[in-house]
Amino acid sequence: MSKLEDSKIVKTAIPNGNLRLIFYWGKVKRQVMGFKELQLVYAPTCINRNCSHYQIPKASQVTKCPGCGWTLKQRLNTQEIEKFEFKPPLETTIEVPLLRIEVNETLATAITNKVIEIKKAILKSYKDPDDIPHQLSPTFTYEPVHLALHSLCHLLTKTVPLLFLASHQDLSSYTEQRPANIGTSHRTIAYIFDSVHEGCGTTEALVNDWDSCVEKALLLATNCDCGDMGYPRCLTEIGCPESNDGLSKLLGLWLLEQITHS
Repeated sequence: MSKLEDSKIVKTAIPNGNLRLIFYWGKVKRQVMGFKELQLVYAPTCINRNCSHYQIPKASQVTKCPGCGWTLKQRLNTQEIEKFEFKPPLETTIEVPLLRIEVNETLATAITNKVIEIKKAILKSYKDPDDIPHQLSPTFTYEPVHLALHSLCHLLTKTVPLLFLASHQDLSSYTEQRPANIGTSHRTIAYIFDSVHEGCGTTEALVNDWDSCVEKALLLATNCDCGDMGYPRCLTEIGCPESNDGLSKLLGLWLLEQITHS
């Protein structure tokens, strides 16, 4: 990878807690492992957003949700028919501009403490862990910095149509963990990059208008009517390389607030 600009330090409301942004030109390798054949079916479905069985289709004879006891409603759902695997996987490599996002250990510690706080609030609200909605469950299973950076990338990507003549699908993102910390940076890092070979200028636009993107992301997510869950219009993304796993709207919003209130 080659740098396109000098790295930029982004301060937060956490004393000495910073992000570092590095704008690169690099290569992104993609592997397609296979695909699933799906069909749309009407099935009894729980419509309680606070239920762990929310939007999970049930057998036709089931009338009550096993999680919350609500009466199930007939809804259109996606059902897997068959799964196909490519051996070997199909590979493509594209060269694109990438924005690398790192956090220092001070901010990483604050993120970890915030996750502990969020966990306590969730358990207080739901009492029984089995009742926790699946949208909130990553808080208990993912490494905190991974959860925060992945969520931040998704929230930022959603602002693209509001600021530029571009689609949010012009961007993609990926979060990874290195074997160990490098210097003052935590080992978990995230990348935002153009989704087409040789780029389309959207990542560069985000880098140049970082402050506006952060402000818009905070505004968009705060005003979304999904509450704490995270919906496609504010958080989840079609084509996410991580299959929209490891996302937390609560943690992503908190990190945006720390950046804007620096």
